[in-house]
Amino acid sequence: DPGSRLWSLHPGFGATGVSLFFVLSGFLLSGPFWRALIGRGAVDLRAYIIRRLRRVYPAYVLAVVILAVVHDVNHPLVIRAIHVITHLLMVHNLSEATINSLSVPLWSVATEFQLYVALPALFAGMNLLARYGLRPRTLAAVLVIATGFGAYLFVALAATVLGMTAVEPRLVRIDGVVLVHSVIAGLPDFAVGIACGLAHGYLVSGSRLVGSRFPWIVELGAAASIALCALLALAYNRIGGTYAFHWPLLSMVFGGLVLSVSLSSLSYGIAAFLELPPIRWLGLVSYSFYLYHDVVLWNVFNRLPRFLESAWTPSRSELSALSYAITVLVAWISYRFVEQRFLHRSAGLDGPTPSLSPVTPH
Repeated sequence: DPGSRLWSLHPGFGATGVSLFFVLSGFLLSGPFWRALIGRGAVDLRAYIIRRLRRVYPAYVLAVVILAVVHDVNHPLVIRAIHVITHLLMVHNLSEATINSLSVPLWSVATEFQLYVALPALFAGMNLLARYGLRPRTLAAVLVIATGFGAYLFVALAATVLGMTAVEPRLVRIDGVVLVHSVIAGLPDFAVGIACGLAHGYLVSGSRLVGSRFPWIVELGAAASIALCALLALAYNRIGGTYAFHWPLLSMVFGGLVLSVSLSSLSYGIAAFLELPPIRWLGLVSYSFYLYHDVVLWNVFNRLPRFLESAWTPSRSELSALSYAITVLVAWISYRFVEQRFLHRSAGLDGPTPSLSPVTPH
């Protein structure tokens, strides 16, 4: 139930998946900014924003329009127009009136894009600190600690202030529907990914682990990280909570997972498994899959049985399998005819930097 407070306070594994994705995004996007910080290049901010828009926006806009037309049919046209406008502006995650209006998972797309915009600002701040002699490793540690404690402080203060007011409707809610879905609460995971991007550069340029006589250590570390990630996520979701409070334990585990897999060999091991055609294909359509999975599930489970009436009474497992098949088909169509047309234009900036060592130039 998208409107349930229980969903907000005790989400399923989707919350930990979003947290992992924030870590991964920080890792993949931070490389060029780290290079610029240590004086080995510059980042074209205009090109950066354009590439992010081209990668995220086309399929997202289509999904928003489709959801407004065929799914959000119980609201008046004026309300639906407000939902569409706030979604297109990527601000619907900031108001309880719009965050769950079209499709619940779309809040994370807005938060993710806000993190994209925050990334240059974060590095601008670190560049200022670097003038006082702070080294990149120190800057990364400061970023992780500051964003983590900042998110906790933000949630605590906002909850306290809102608890003393009677303003309705609130732009943020104490129970976390909006409060912990904001960009501030997403920064701790994102910052861990940024720090892992720096660590990756040092490990690669310093020839530590990568190319060593013991490559199996990297593969063992990747496998152990995956197992630990799964166990901790299971335990964490048993207790309950939201992704804003994955820091520092789960955030660090996710960072270790991303870093160890990035160091794995493409010839064998974990990285090679991820490069298998079926896995790679699912990765290609995963963004569109995410955009549509919630609405497909809802319609298959709620509308399809009523439409079929007595002709066929499917079981839950049959509905689940049908939902998955339909979502994969829709995701492939979206990727093939929308995303793929813009992918080549957004390439070139993503990916961790291959070398960040101050003493070992590449």
